Amino acid sequence: MGPHAAPEISRMTTGLGAAGSGDKTTGQLTVSPATPGMETDVERVIHAAVRSVYPKYYPAEVVDYFLRLHSREHIAALIASGAVKVLCCSDNVIGTGCCSEGHISAVYVHPDFQGRGFGTRLMDVLEREALGTSSAAVLEASLPAVMMYERRGYRTTRHEKLVLSGGCVLIYEVMEKRLHA
Repeated sequence: MGPHAAPEISRMTTGLGAAGSGDKTTGQLTVSPATPGMETDVERVIHAAVRSVYPKYYPAEVVDYFLRLHSREHIAALIASGAVKVLCCSDNVIGTGCCSEGHISAVYVHPDFQGRGFGTRLMDVLEREALGTSSAAVLEASLPAVMMYERRGYRTTRHEKLVLSGGCVLIYEVMEKRLHA
């Protein structure tokens, strides 16, 4: 999608409520481009997901690395580039992801909404966008996400290692999926 193209908005209606609340409030679910001013909401989703999930897989140094990587300034730059999508229920950002020239990154769903298919919905939109510029989607997968991506048809093409300050090592997978119209 070019910078002057109309933004794609994907909609569906779903029953949502606070986790464990039993509330079945119906909300409009949309995936659309993030706009300037949404940096705090996107950061909130990413940081909540990282703080909730990553400590189960990684040492504190790696968790801190991801929190610094996804700073508000970095998010603002990605939003300005047009790469960021947000998954919203009504007016609340509950998920986010990026796509640029077939490369998908920073896919996160707020912990209160994980396990309900929202990440799948977000990935469907990101993969459709990737198909517009590439015959394959490529991504770097954190340990907690590898199996989800495998279920979607991604295959590991290589393993990567990043040595962080203090000698802590971050291992992750580079994965690819052939896309079809």
